Amino acid sequence: MSPPAAPSSSAFVPVDLRT
Repeated sequence: MSPPAAPSSSAFVPVDLRT
């Protein structure tokens, strides 16, 4: 898993925007 700054964060990023 890459750092939170990496695009990999897109796994939880969309959840934050939806919430």
